[in-house]
Amino acid sequence: MWQSVLALALVLAALAWLLWSMLLPRAVTDRLRRLAGRPFPAAPTGCGTCGGCGSRTAGKTCR
Repeated sequence: MWQSVLALALVLAALAWLLWSMLLPRAVTDRLRRLAGRPFPAAPTGCGTCGGCGSRTAGKTCR
């Protein structure tokens, strides 16, 4: 019996992660995050690999 409960908990946790990270739109996850009182993630200033923001990455600059 306890194995079934544990398996159900694991499956529900995986389903929740899938919904949160891949299926829900950004606006919905931001609203849920705000309702839960969690801070928003910092907005990235660039991907850090191409240097398109004008910075040099690994000695290269993008055009």
